[in-house]
Amino acid sequence: REARDGKAGTQLLLDEAETLLDEDQTEGAEMLLKRVRRKGRSQRSEWLELRLAFLKDPERELKAALKFASSDRHPRLCFLALRLVLEHLMEQKREPEVTLALDAFLTKHPKSTGAWEAALMRLAYRLMNGEITEQDLAEVRRLHAHPLPGLEPRARTLLGQYLLALKRHQEVLDLIDPLIEKEPTLIHHFQLGAALAGLGERDQARALLKAGLDAEAGDLNDSQAKGVKTQIRGLLKELDEAGQ
Repeated sequence: REARDGKAGTQLLLDEAETLLDEDQTEGAEMLLKRVRRKGRSQRSEWLELRLAFLKDPERELKAALKFASSDRHPRLCFLALRLVLEHLMEQKREPEVTLALDAFLTKHPKSTGAWEAALMRLAYRLMNGEITEQDLAEVRRLHAHPLPGLEPRARTLLGQYLLALKRHQEVLDLIDPLIEKEPTLIHHFQLGAALAGLGERDQARALLKAGLDAEAGDLNDSQAKGVKTQIRGLLKELDEAGQ
């Protein structure tokens, strides 16, 4: 209860402080957290105080956030601290520290729901850095086979990207083709189009990729959608050049 609500009588204050932090309104959040402190600390109030301090000076609070993430506090709060750390480290491309942070969390909270998400993040980061192995693929398959509620699309997207990177084009086709009609998203168009291109089906690939440029982003954020569209345009250019 402390992790979710805080001490008795502080839940509304903590909810409001969290909303202000979401909006980067640190001054208002700080005033509310001071009121909470007078009523008594809780795991949730400690998390929000850490988040406030991190927003003000991420580098100074990095060590404290890492310690929080691998502490005995509620695993969900620890995962939130981990995510804060990872966003900062990934933005600065501090690859060894990213790996250490993920490993520390997974060692401390191996059976938490956050562990599933952290494992997925670690695998996505390895893919981004071009360091994937067959063992990594096996782990992605495991996560995809046992997803958290509502997070299956994230695991499926990552599995599709791994299969493409390892040139398992037929497996991508088997994974995405049954979904494209009901879920005609940008990432599905890209992955299926790229797989068809890899299998030599250029005309079908070109048609799918062009349709993908107008498809819904689905679960992708604006930056991710922009990146996928850039890849689609690059692939279409390669197909056009190959056909000349």
